[in-house]
Amino acid sequence: MKQAQDAFAKTGSWVVFFREILGKEGVVQSAFPDTAGFVQFQQGKQYAELQEMVAALRSQDSSKGDAAEPERMITIRLPKSLHDMLTDESEELNLSINKLCISKLLQRIESRFVPVQQGRRRGRRPGPQGPRKAAVAEQKSND
Repeated sequence: MKQAQDAFAKTGSWVVFFREILGKEGVVQSAFPDTAGFVQFQQGKQYAELQEMVAALRSQDSSKGDAAEPERMITIRLPKSLHDMLTDESEELNLSINKLCISKLLQRIESRFVPVQQGRRRGRRPGPQGPRKAAVAEQKSND
């Protein structure tokens, strides 16, 4: 918590704070490398305080993007009814849907609320992708 308080006082960027404290290689992950310990920590008061710090920094951070870390974009498919709910909620909170969704993604979710994955995982994986079918077909036709 001391490191988090120091980082909170020194940075105006929620992205930097998140990366250094809660991110994949941050202080919290180093302190709780096993899943069970991390899950237990997420249920405690200190984790809630860290989430409040992130929220406070996000409220003060007026930048569109952050030069401290590259941004990534994800595309998700969701039913219109869920999109409509998110739109209404974002309007009630006077937030963009993007900020609302980031806020929701920053929160811990209990595994009992996550459906079991059926079949193979779908979707584009992060990072470089193999050649597209059209490019492979074009290359074959040129050979």
